[in-house]
Amino acid sequence: MTRFLRTALTAAVAVGGAAATGCSGGPGAQARYNDFVDPNYPQRYSYQARESVLHPHETQVRNALVADATVSNYLFEAGTDKLTDAGRQRLDYVARRGECADGHLYLQTARDLPFDPANPGKLVADRANLDAKRGQAVLAYMGAQPGGKPYDITPSDPKDTHMSAMGPASAVRGLTGQYSSGITGLAGLPLTGLGGGPAPGAPGVPNSGTPGAGSTTINTGPAGGGSSSSSGGGYSPQGGNAPPSGAPGSGM
Repeated sequence: MTRFLRTALTAAVAVGGAAATGCSGGPGAQARYNDFVDPNYPQRYSYQARESVLHPHETQVRNALVADATVSNYLFEAGTDKLTDAGRQRLDYVARRGECADGHLYLQTARDLPFDPANPGKLVADRANLDAKRGQAVLAYMGAQPGGKPYDITPSDPKDTHMSAMGPASAVRGLTGQYSSGITGLAGLPLTGLGGGPAPGAPGVPNSGTPGAGSTTINTGPAGGGSSSSSGGGYSPQGGNAPPSGAPGSGM
């Protein structure tokens, strides 16, 4: 009864203190409550977790769209602004992508021009001139597409995005081989036996099991020597090693 009265008194004091500070109501009660409790739980943390998963995916999608809309050097005849057949087919594909196309193209800066060590600045000027001509050639071809959709183009110098698929494919195919099961215990040892006998030891290791009631341990002597055994839970600290050559066999 004393414990009950003490608990009731403590609760009454806590409630009175909360009422005195305004925590039980009033315009400042919610603000004070928010100092101790997050009113947006769990939505706030669910949003953060969702963004942490989706942001890398959004980056990958954006990079893929940029790569898909990039007009590379190999789509032109080397050192010129003339589109090859492959280049025109690529631009046809870009123009027919549908609603996902945003009308923005990327032109790889010219890296198929010769370099003159005696005049390095010439390569810079020639590259800028060829980039401008290739950009105009691309826009002219896209302007002749059905529908007359406007396009703009930005020079870029993309990284090499090619990677052999053999490695990832082999890794995926090998996943199933990483999982196996069997009727063995830890470290590949057989499970402990039942019935009061000794637990089986590791394969090929004499006397590695746990002796139980009525178990028998046998130590093998050298070639030509005898062996002895004893019952009653005997156990060999040498792990069943044979004595040195020429020494008589001994039992435990």
